[in-house]
Amino acid sequence: MTKYLPILRKDDFYDVISSIQPEHQARNQVTFKLLYTILNSNKHIDSTIIIDFPFQFNEDIADLRKWCHENLVTLKSVVVSCSEEKLWASRFNQRAENPTPNQLITDFEKLVERYEDMHSSTKLSY
Repeated sequence: MTKYLPILRKDDFYDVISSIQPEHQARNQVTFKLLYTILNSNKHIDSTIIIDFPFQFNEDIADLRKWCHENLVTLKSVVVSCSEEKLWASRFNQRAENPTPNQLITDFEKLVERYEDMHSSTKLSY
């Protein structure tokens, strides 16, 4: 029997909210509130949920860890990386042609710069 796991993607929330909320930071706040509302609704169910959200800042990661600890939920972090820069550059060139609301970065060089900044300022340890 194949087991399917639900994936909660921030982009799915963000894109819908963008039609009613023009401000980026407000959209982010709503997406995180929605995430925790869904997690709260499902915390008593024996299940696995994949969360595809960018916990980019130490405070966001700390909040998630605290919520998991307080609700007796096991948190496992998975870091996915792709080292093929030509593939990423190609995807960003395509993205730039018709970006969705959540795709604020459409230039590959800006993406590289942003994540270099994040790695130097954010320590991820699990």
